[in-house]
Amino acid sequence: MQDDWEEETFPRIEVKQEHIWEAPVECQLILPCSKDLDNKNKIIKRAINKFGGREGLLKQNKAKGEVAMMSHSLAFPDEDGNFIQHARCIYYPILTNGETDEEAEDRLVFRTIKAIMEHMTSKKRTKLAIPEMDGVLGSIIIRMMEFLFADTSIQIYLYKTEDTQKKTTEQTVVNKPPKRPRTNTNKDAAGKQGKVKEDALLVRVEGKSYADLLRTIKQKVNPSEIGVDVKDIRKTRNGDLLLTVQNGSDKAEVLKREIKEKFPEAITSELIDKKVLHIKGLDEVATVQEIIEEISKVLAIQPETFKVTALRPAYGNKQNVTVIIPTTNAEKLIQMEKIKIGWMRCRVMEREVHKKML
Repeated sequence: MQDDWEEETFPRIEVKQEHIWEAPVECQLILPCSKDLDNKNKIIKRAINKFGGREGLLKQNKAKGEVAMMSHSLAFPDEDGNFIQHARCIYYPILTNGETDEEAEDRLVFRTIKAIMEHMTSKKRTKLAIPEMDGVLGSIIIRMMEFLFADTSIQIYLYKTEDTQKKTTEQTVVNKPPKRPRTNTNKDAAGKQGKVKEDALLVRVEGKSYADLLRTIKQKVNPSEIGVDVKDIRKTRNGDLLLTVQNGSDKAEVLKREIKEKFPEAITSELIDKKVLHIKGLDEVATVQEIIEEISKVLAIQPETFKVTALRPAYGNKQNVTVIIPTTNAEKLIQMEKIKIGWMRCRVMEREVHKKML
């Protein structure tokens, strides 16, 4: 999981280069902590002590994955000098075990942040402040807040202090591993580092075992005769044959044609780089078939070239869906930013994944 997220990744969240104490009175506060209201983050510890109510919060006896709440009243003078009472809610999501500040599971963060969002929506509160937190837990919280609050009118403020920024920078410098010396001497004429390209070819035959398939392929096909260098041979979970070929997709295509010519009953397919996209904001009656048809039409591709999965409910009677699609097609959707499915113009977001062999 990614620890350091660029600020522009989260349009719902506005960064404030100030202490959390500077948050205006109309801002509700989130102070993540443990069951005993402890936290290694100094700013959050100071905030808990500053706003008081510790005993009352402990009496709520909230378990991990729940939210303790308290109302904090503030009095401010108006233009005429009369004091006006302002009450704001302080949320204490219980996300750690009280012993260490370890990473909380996504589902616990989701549950607590969703409860806060629903409470603020019911109370018609529109501003929320949270101090910056170090480590994986802080990253998960911010990412989940951006996701859950996306369809609300609530503005989130992330308060960063100079001390926190300095600490983060120092940690980045200290923890950055030293660069390993390059050992590859395969350089081009310009002296740049050479890169060996690889691609993969999947071969299967109905009714044949992996051993029989490999034996038959080796008897009928000689890669060296067609200028192909097979780097690796593996058995997939389905019992198919996976061949890793050096020098990229051109050589994989050559090997594919040779196998089809010498072994017509073999079913071959190249493994292509793909990306995972999230499409958000579909109406609640949108179907997988409707999504497939729209993507196929917009990109002028066959439905078999991509996969639509995990159509799921989202906030505000909407749905989100995940699409696994070849990189070239994915980039077109990402550039479009939105795609119209049914009556709705839905947001397209990318999730980075590594190329994965079967």
